Amino acid sequence: MYLDKLDGRIDNAFYDRMSAQWRVEQTRLLREIERATVRRRNHIWKMAVRLLE
Repeated sequence: MYLDKLDGRIDNAFYDRMSAQWRVEQTRLLREIERATVRRRNHIWKMAVRLLE
């Protein structure tokens, strides 16, 4: 998209709007990945405790 902006295929307003939307989506996905990682880590700990018991 940046190259399209440089080439004049899209205007600055469209670039800024899409860039902001993608940043929001990126933040949401990073949070989702973090939550999944924490859940997986907790599950592994629980399994380890059960195994040791």
